[in-house]
Amino acid sequence: MDKLTWLEDGWPVLNERKGVSEESVSPNLPQKIYKTDTRDEFNKPTLSVEWQFTRNPDSSYFSLSERNGYLRLYTHPYDLDTIKSKGVVVRRELYLNSEAITSLSFEGKGEAQAGLVCYYNTQNFIKFGIKDNHLILVENRDGKKTELQSTAIQPNKKLFLKVRTDSLVRRFYYSEDAKNWKTAGAVEEADFLSGKHGYHGTMIGLFACDPSGKNKLKADFDFFEYKEVSNSVGKF
Repeated sequence: MDKLTWLEDGWPVLNERKGVSEESVSPNLPQKIYKTDTRDEFNKPTLSVEWQFTRNPDSSYFSLSERNGYLRLYTHPYDLDTIKSKGVVVRRELYLNSEAITSLSFEGKGEAQAGLVCYYNTQNFIKFGIKDNHLILVENRDGKKTELQSTAIQPNKKLFLKVRTDSLVRRFYYSEDAKNWKTAGAVEEADFLSGKHGYHGTMIGLFACDPSGKNKLKADFDFFEYKEVSNSVGKF
């Protein structure tokens, strides 16, 4: 490890411009192990460190203060298949068998949509969310977008959304009370979300967008829970 210093203009300088050393010395720093929380209630002034935006964050499209205890995302005027989209906040997947749940209040209209997303990049993701009184399941597989399922739901209702992952299989569920779950579709071979397209890994999180660019609607997420489960598919 070489010493890194910062110039007054903000640029870093490595090893006093001598190049990389043949032998390096590590600093004597205390050990720090960060433990991620299973459940985020969004009751802090800033997002926890495990969260990240897929693009530079735009504070006019998200808030942790406008509604206490909620992460509010506003629908961004671009879909997730373009680098212009900033309506995505995700965290890295950690387990082969896992479960992710959120609670969403969203009054969608037109092309506006919000919900859960299994994300790899702009060409590979799965959206599961509310769109104009329907619950949609859409995959973008190597740049080919396909609506896999569309389920009519009661308007203006708070919904719980869940995705269960067992290796390459992803199954999606929804509920009005977080107790009685209904099936909303599945992706049996989700290898397009894996490292064959790069090295940064699969992510899971939340999204809000309106590809038509006509609406800027608020999507309120009450919590996000992500945990490891055993042989998750088909079990509750």
